[in-house]
Amino acid sequence: MQLILGLCEKYWDCLYEISDDDTECRLAPIVWTDNTLYLKLKLIPITKPASADILSFSYADKEKADIIEELARKEKKLPEGNITRALFDKSIALTPTVFYEALSEHLNDSLLCIKQLDALIEEKCGKDAPSLRQFRTVLERIQDVVKDILKKREVSPHPIPAKIAVVPSQPPDYHSINSREEAYRLLNEIGEYLCKREPHSPVPLLIKRAVVWGNMSVTELLEDLVRNKDELTEIFKLFGKKSEDS
Repeated sequence: MQLILGLCEKYWDCLYEISDDDTECRLAPIVWTDNTLYLKLKLIPITKPASADILSFSYADKEKADIIEELARKEKKLPEGNITRALFDKSIALTPTVFYEALSEHLNDSLLCIKQLDALIEEKCGKDAPSLRQFRTVLERIQDVVKDILKKREVSPHPIPAKIAVVPSQPPDYHSINSREEAYRLLNEIGEYLCKREPHSPVPLLIKRAVVWGNMSVTELLEDLVRNKDELTEIFKLFGKKSEDS
């Protein structure tokens, strides 16, 4: 969407070498996007569970689960082999909040982009202007799901900005690190924080491992990293060192 908006803003008069009174070809990509790509939006995952045992699901899966639940309510029996709302909700419950915070921001950016694109096309084409109604509607429905999830988790979703504001850059306020020990202590605190925030990610474990390595001598570090004794011996020879086993 941002690419289409950028092309229309900067190159509207020369993007297609056609006469000004022939808008059908010029607007064909916009019409095609609204008539076709909105279906693709429904297939984008809106859950990302930390457990490998639970599948990720899309908005299309949610729609299907809702239909199946309604049928089950009428027939008192769930169709076999289909996604259920309970399974969908479990996938949501196992998805980290940070995923939904990022998704909320992406959705708001996309909706703002569509709003600007619709306004630009209306300005250029007047009564002939198509809209991205179907595309926008799917985004808004997904946004409603995400808002509800974040509300239940007591996290405020990102509001849609009325316009893109240019904020003057401010110099970053760096924390002054006065010693090697303090640097490694801060790294360890970062690792602990990320372990709680992103338990599915290997990054906090690597950070904490780096803290351990930072307190090792070169010999201890090489012995920890290189498991093959023959290769380790060759490395020690290269550095003129002897291993403890030598």
